[in-house]
Amino acid sequence: MLSKSESKKMLFYRRRLRFRIFRRDGFTCQYCGRGILDGVQLTLDHLVPKSQGGELICENLVCCCLDCNQGRWNDILSDWKIEDLKRELDYLGEKSKIILV
Repeated sequence: MLSKSESKKMLFYRRRLRFRIFRRDGFTCQYCGRGILDGVQLTLDHLVPKSQGGELICENLVCCCLDCNQGRWNDILSDWKIEDLKRELDYLGEKSKIILV
């Protein structure tokens, strides 16, 4: 079990990471293109679900709207447009390196 201070550090890390991903992706859903100006609620989506070994790292997270995130359920990358998402992962990985520096 985490101590209170460790728990606070983890919460701070998650909030900071969340904002970085939103900023990297332009506060826009990476699946449908809608953004905060369209009135949608944005969330983070794991490209490889946590239940399937996906990590909490920039390259595995994208900004998406609640509708798109709920529609994907527990599918893995190979169940989606694999080539498009591989290109997206490469692009996001490069973008993350720039932001995190």
